[in-house]
Amino acid sequence: MQDLKIQKIIDQIIEGAEMTGMSEDLEKNFRASMEAEIIKRIGIITFESLDDEGLKKYEELSEEEKQDQSIVQEIIKTHSSDFEKNIKEGLENLIKEIIIASKQ
Repeated sequence: MQDLKIQKIIDQIIEGAEMTGMSEDLEKNFRASMEAEIIKRIGIITFESLDDEGLKKYEELSEEEKQDQSIVQEIIKTHSSDFEKNIKEGLENLIKEIIIASKQ
């Protein structure tokens, strides 16, 4: 499900930047690069959204616990204000930034 959402965002970028018609290899590499950038941006937004207590709780998790999405989601749910709004706005800004940069 998450991968499908990321691919839709990449589709928006490709259309908005008028990059349709790339070779298959170039598109594959572009999609991989954009996927990594989107995931990185989501991570940054997530940490910026957490309050001090949420950051502390996340830092205290073991590496194994950090891989348990239910634990991480609970921290986000209880220690982040406007998380979904922040993600939406952050990804919209990323799309705009990439489209603008592609046209320069």
